[in-house]
Amino acid sequence: METDYDALYQQMWKVQQTTRAQYWKQTAAARTRLAIATFIFGCLVGFIFALIIGAAPVTFDQAVM
Repeated sequence: METDYDALYQQMWKVQQTTRAQYWKQTAAARTRLAIATFIFGCLVGFIFALIIGAAPVTFDQAVM
């Protein structure tokens, strides 16, 4: 007996299929979450960088003492 792999494949994907609108809605939500996370990460990195750049310069004598 030969297995109909095409039928099994189609049956498997019936459970996981989404409509085109659902797909783009999920994709837009994922991209929005990624954009928000990137923005927050960028703000944190920028803030830390600004603290480092804005710190008063330290001379060698001050660093050694």
